[in-house]
Amino acid sequence: MCKAIWIVAAVGCGCSMGFGQAIGPGATRYDGDLLVRVDIRTAQELKTTLSLTDDVWSEHVGLGGPVDVRVTPAQWARMQAAGLRAQVVTSNIQQWIDAEGARLAHRAPAGPADGPGWFDDFKTYDEHRQFLVDLAALRPDLAQVFVAGQSFEGRDIFGIRITGPGSTANRPAAEYHAAQHAREWATPGIIAYMAQQFVTQYDTDCEIKDLVDNVEFFLIPIFNVDGYVWTWASGGDRLWRKNRRPECIQGANPRFGVDTNRNWGYQWGGPGASTDPCNDTYRGTGPFSEPETQVLRDFVLARPRIRAMMDFHSYGQLVMSPWGYTSALPPADPTFELLNNRMVDTIRAVSGKVYTPGPIYTTIYPASGGAVDWGYGTAGALAFTNEVRPVGGVGFLLQPSEILPTAVENYRALNEVSRYIAHPLDIAVNSPPVYLTPGEAAQVQVAITETTGVYAAGTAQIYTRVGASGAFTAGALTPQGGGLFGGTLPAATCGQKVQYYVQAQATDGRLVMFPVCGATNPLSATAITSSVVLSDSFEDPNAGWTVVNHASLTSGGWVRADPVGTTNGGQQAQPEDDNTPAPGVACWVTQNGTPGGQAGAADVDGGPTTLTSPVIDLSGAQGATVTFARWAYSVNGSPDPFVVEVSSDGGANWAAVSGTVGGGGWAAESFSVQDYVPLTAQVRVRFTASDNPNDSLTEAAIDDLVVSRLSCPPACYADCNGDGALNLSDFGCFQTRFALGDAYADCNGDGVKNLSDFGCFTTKFALGCP
Repeated sequence: MCKAIWIVAAVGCGCSMGFGQAIGPGATRYDGDLLVRVDIRTAQELKTTLSLTDDVWSEHVGLGGPVDVRVTPAQWARMQAAGLRAQVVTSNIQQWIDAEGARLAHRAPAGPADGPGWFDDFKTYDEHRQFLVDLAALRPDLAQVFVAGQSFEGRDIFGIRITGPGSTANRPAAEYHAAQHAREWATPGIIAYMAQQFVTQYDTDCEIKDLVDNVEFFLIPIFNVDGYVWTWASGGDRLWRKNRRPECIQGANPRFGVDTNRNWGYQWGGPGASTDPCNDTYRGTGPFSEPETQVLRDFVLARPRIRAMMDFHSYGQLVMSPWGYTSALPPADPTFELLNNRMVDTIRAVSGKVYTPGPIYTTIYPASGGAVDWGYGTAGALAFTNEVRPVGGVGFLLQPSEILPTAVENYRALNEVSRYIAHPLDIAVNSPPVYLTPGEAAQVQVAITETTGVYAAGTAQIYTRVGASGAFTAGALTPQGGGLFGGTLPAATCGQKVQYYVQAQATDGRLVMFPVCGATNPLSATAITSSVVLSDSFEDPNAGWTVVNHASLTSGGWVRADPVGTTNGGQQAQPEDDNTPAPGVACWVTQNGTPGGQAGAADVDGGPTTLTSPVIDLSGAQGATVTFARWAYSVNGSPDPFVVEVSSDGGANWAAVSGTVGGGGWAAESFSVQDYVPLTAQVRVRFTASDNPNDSLTEAAIDDLVVSRLSCPPACYADCNGDGALNLSDFGCFQTRFALGDAYADCNGDGVKNLSDFGCFTTKFALGCP
C-alpha cells in the first residue's frame, strides 16, 4: 500500500490502474432468498433472528422494532417454526438483482458532468472517477482531483478538492465521503451531486459561492473501492458489504473482509463490533488494521483544518451524530442536536421525506470503531452519518428514479453543516414571521452563536426595507442575553412586503450575514389582514369532521374524546389531556384505551386512519393559514410519519404538507394553504396516522385548529371582489364574507356584524368609487 497522499492534475484519463470493471449480475446468486422484516420484542427473539440469517440489512438492530434480514427458504421455515413475527418483503431477492443487472446492461452512456442526466442511473468506479476529472476540467481554478491513497487491492481512493480563490491557510475544511459499505449504491451520487453543484453553480448561486469561498472541501464518492468494484463485477456479489481482505474463506458464499466502519481507532473493539471474521461487522485484527481506514485517517490528520466530516450510508432515513460506542452524550451534543435538526428540517422542506435525528447509539444501535466517533473523538471534527433512502422496502436495491432526489435532499441538508463551519459566527432568525399586522411594527428574535470566532460586541445589525426595491435601512439589534438579540421590522400597509437581513462581525473583522447573500436574497414578510374562518377546539361533536379507516386497521382509529394517557418506557405515548385550556377537555385522538392500560393496547395498528375537515371556503382570499396543535408519537419500529395534507377540490386530490415522526408532546404547527393548493371554496385538511407495516407503537392527536383567511380591503370598499368594477357580484362577495364572519363585513365599524352592515354596504355601493 502506498501511504503517500498527493494531489494530481485534472486530466482526461478514466483509468483505474488496470482494474477494469465489468457490469454484470454477479457470480454470487441469491435465488429463492427472501427479504423479511422481523418484529423484535424480546432479547430471545433478537438472538433467534440473528441465528437464522447470514445477512442483516437494517441499520437498526435491537429490541423494540423491525429488523430486515435476508434468509434462505430453509431459514425462513425455521423462523416461522420459531413463532417469530415476520413479513415477507420479497420472496426472491435475486429477481430484484437480475432486474437491476438487466437494466444496467442496457443503460445509456453517462451524460455530461454538468448535466442532470448523469444521475439517471448508478455509476461504476471508473465512471465516478471520470466524472470528477471532467468536473475539474470545467473549473480548474476551483477543483482538482486527488488520490488519498490505495486500498487493500491497490485501487486508488480518489476524490475532488473544491474551494474558492485566495489563501486557505486559515480556511476551515470539510471531508465528506460515501460507500464505506460497498452495496450502498445510493450514496456515491450524493457526493457527485455536491461536487457538480459547487463547480457548475459557483458563478450564479451566491449561497454556493459563499460556501466554496469559505470552506475547503474534500469529497470522496467511494471509500470502499475494492468492495464497490466487486458489487459491479460479472463474477462478483451485488450484496457485498465489507472490504476484500480474505480473512474468512468458507462455504459457497464466503463473507470475508473487514467492516471498515468498525475498524477506526477511537474506542475500537467495543459494543456493536464482531470478533468473527465471517461476520458482516467484523472489526479487524486491531484498530486501523485496514489500508482504507489508514488512508483516510492519515488524510484527515494531515489536514487539521478539517472541522466537519460526513459518512453517508444506506438505508433507513436517519441523521446521526456521536456517540456510537456509548449512550453517553458528547460534550458538543447541543451543537450536534442543532445541526441534526437543521438537516432533518431541510430534507423535509426539500422533498417531504422524514429523517429521524439522534446519536448513533440510541438511534440505531451500539457501533464502536466507527468513522463518526473517530472523526469527533480524535480529529475534533463535527462528524455525522446520514442513512439515506429508503426506510425499508427495496433496501439497498434503490430504484434509479430515487438517485437524484436522494442526492438533492442530502446535499441541501449537508450544506447546513458546511455553512456552520464556514464562518466564525452562526446567525439564525428564530421563527421568522411570514405575515405582519398592517400598520404595526413587528419584533424578531435573532440568535448569534460563536462557532470558530468571537462576536464583536455592538456589531449586530438588522437591515430592513418596505417593498422589494430601494435601499435597506440599518438598525441595531438589542442584546437580550444568552446570544439572543431583538430587532424591529418597520410598519407596512396591507399588501406590502417587508424585507430584511441580519449581520454581525467577529473580533477578527470577518463579517457574517443571514441569509448569507444579504441584500440579494433577504428574508421577507407580508403585511396583511387576518380573519378567522374556522376555529375548532373539538368540543362540539357536530362540527363536520369525518373519519375513514383502511380495511387493514385493527386498532387506533380516530375518535373525538377526552384522551386517556398511556406511557411507554417513561415516555408519554398518548396524551392524558387535550391541548385546550380548561374547561376544554376533548380532542381528536387515535382511539382511547382503558385507564391504566398498556401503551400498545389501543395504539394505531395497520391503517391508515384518516381524519378530514369539513369544506372551508377560502375563495377570494389572498392567502390563508392553518394552525393546530398536534401530538405525534412513533417509536420501536420503522418511522410512521403523522401526515398532514390539504385539498382545494373537496378532497378529490391532496397535496402533502408535512410528515412528522415524533416522540410525543403537544406541538404547534402551521402552514400557508396557498403554498400547496389554490385558494378555492372547496378547501379541506386531513390528518393521517398509520402503523404499516405493523411494527411500532404509534399514537396521534389533533386539537385547536384555526383557519384564517388573509386579505387586504379593496381600495374601494364597495368593490368587494377587487375586480375594479361595481356590479351584482360585489353583493354576492359581501354576503359570502358576512357569512364567514370576515372582519371586512363590519361595514359600519361598530364591532358587530348584523343587518345594518348590509345597509351600509348598499349605501357605499350607491356612492360608487372615487
